[in-house]
Amino acid sequence: MNRGTDTTRALRGVSVGLTALGTVHLLAPRVLLDTARRLYGRVLRVRFESTEQSAWRVRAIGVCLLAVAAALARFSRDRDRTRDH
Repeated sequence: MNRGTDTTRALRGVSVGLTALGTVHLLAPRVLLDTARRLYGRVLRVRFESTEQSAWRVRAIGVCLLAVAAALARFSRDRDRTRDH
């Protein structure tokens, strides 16, 4: 297998992972915030308080993750097309 194929496969894997993360951020921001609150308390010994605005920020991060995932997917497709020609 050549290096270009490995790179393309890695880009696609990262794209899939970012898509999953972005989807979770969009659909379950409260779950992520509750998890952060628990981990901050246990690991860092600090109090973490989320607000409704926090949930919107988590969703905004989800949108950004999905945008990067789409850009990487397109880049890997274009890379395959130019490599094949």
